[in-house]
Amino acid sequence: MPFSSFGLASQSNNLRAWANSTSIVETGEEGEETIFSGQAKLYHLVRGDTPADSGWKERGAGVLKVKVRVAPAEESLEPTEDDGDEVSPDTAVTESVHRTARLLMRASGVYRVVLNSPIYKGMNLRTPAGSVPSLEKPSKQLMLTIIEDGKPVMMQVKVSLKPHTIHNYIS
Repeated sequence: MPFSSFGLASQSNNLRAWANSTSIVETGEEGEETIFSGQAKLYHLVRGDTPADSGWKERGAGVLKVKVRVAPAEESLEPTEDDGDEVSPDTAVTESVHRTARLLMRASGVYRVVLNSPIYKGMNLRTPAGSVPSLEKPSKQLMLTIIEDGKPVMMQVKVSLKPHTIHNYIS
């Protein structure tokens, strides 16, 4: 009895068509530029009831990225004055470009997001010794505080590359 009488031939064709099709997966990183990327391990500080429950717990290992999104120049319809002449409200005024940056880290293999935090000016980024990372004193470990669920969380990142470049984009 041929396979087609059991319906297996049509299932096989459907399986081949599905395997050959390509699907586009959106990650939320579209329209962003990666300005830093390196292998890293991420730890978060856990404060438990007992000293045995407290300490640094590994959150994941994967690729740490610094992503930057440059928003197109926004237009304002407010009139401006130039040399005392009034400009009609129909004239659009271009404002400065708005940039946002974030730290993004996905666990290797499963691509689960283990860190997704905005980077802001004045973000406290230190080495474990308490100094600011620089070209003169590079560090492979960084300490930072992020906000998760409205609460500050202390993080430690161990990067395989010299992470002073991250600090250059925060300052």
